[in-house]
Amino acid sequence: TEILLDYTAIGSFDGKLSAIFKKVKQLVFDSSDSVVQKVLVDVVIPDDSTDTTTVYGSYQGTYQIVNAYTFLKCYLKYYEYNIESKYDITNGRIVFTFVKHTGTVPINLSDFIHELTTTSAATNKAVATVKFNTESGTARPSSLETRYFYRNQNNDIVLDDATGDIAGRIYPVRAKWFESEKIADALFNAVYELANSRYVDNIVIDNNATTDPIDLSEYPLYTKVELYYEGRLYKTLPISEKISSVGTYGENTKIKLGFKKILLTEIIKG
Repeated sequence: TEILLDYTAIGSFDGKLSAIFKKVKQLVFDSSDSVVQKVLVDVVIPDDSTDTTTVYGSYQGTYQIVNAYTFLKCYLKYYEYNIESKYDITNGRIVFTFVKHTGTVPINLSDFIHELTTTSAATNKAVATVKFNTESGTARPSSLETRYFYRNQNNDIVLDDATGDIAGRIYPVRAKWFESEKIADALFNAVYELANSRYVDNIVIDNNATTDPIDLSEYPLYTKVELYYEGRLYKTLPISEKISSVGTYGENTKIKLGFKKILLTEIIKG
């Protein structure tokens, strides 16, 4: 659903991450819409005082109409939160919980039957800048606010200068530019682009065919899995899906790491 994010009142903008989450929650579920009020919903948001303005800037003095989930998703992806949902049968309520899983588990890839697909086409540099309306004979000034973001080999999004002299740079450089009349909007789009490019490798592990006793199905979604191969850390990917099926020989579970999309034909074939 679309919401009106209004921060035009003096001092109305709070850049803390949990405050951003709560603002969207209030606009979606605490509205006066009679149909919305018929659905009993609890939203659990942990207290997180992370300052989002260092990355996204401030929305103070502005307002915009946005899709609630699209707006939230950018913050969720960057700060690595997941929204878990369940139905509380006893109280007849839907419960949405904002969860950040910080745990990691190391595994040796040679201990598992697995399939690996990878891609190098994802954006690894994003530039956000203020849009300049040219007038005849006036060149674009170099003083316009511009920020540079880089995605490194650890899938971290790093804010740096134009040189990008940071550890773990990815080559070849694949850059995208984003401009807007307000720097906050350009920052949002730039970071969202890089957040969508995170963890785009894909490894599917057969959880039932392993020489190691670890059961990956016991770990929650978004748990980081450190993948070692021949004694060296290959890369770290989050648990993104758990795929279970029941057949002649009982239950079979496959664990998908990473967010590269799988074609329907590949799922059927598998």
